[in-house]
Amino acid sequence: MPEILIEQMQYMGDYYIRLGFYEIAVKQLTKVMMWRIIRLGENDSKTFDTTIRLFVAAYAHEEEKLLEILTSYIKEKVSVTEKILEFAKVSYGVADKLQCLKDLLEIIEKSQLSKLVKIQEMIQRVDKD
Repeated sequence: MPEILIEQMQYMGDYYIRLGFYEIAVKQLTKVMMWRIIRLGENDSKTFDTTIRLFVAAYAHEEEKLLEILTSYIKEKVSVTEKILEFAKVSYGVADKLQCLKDLLEIIEKSQLSKLVKIQEMIQRVDKD
């Protein structure tokens, strides 16, 4: 039963991002991420999926501290997983989510783009998944 509620909360977080209600999306997706980390683990594809959306919402809402924490978390996960990939395979879903996280980091580092364009590019990238 909690899994259904968490999926609904994730869906609502996505919906709030699309509507531009980033503050509400951050609140929803933070709860979802905490639950997924505890229940599914840090390396689960659904946890990464939530991380992706929370990162977009935090960037758009200018949640600087949360964005800093998420950026550090993402860089660590990408680095560790790349090392694991040298010796073992990870599921396609996990590898794809990690690539999306790397792409999002690259988008925000493009200094020539406006914030609005960066947000639009991030949402387009997330929609590919």
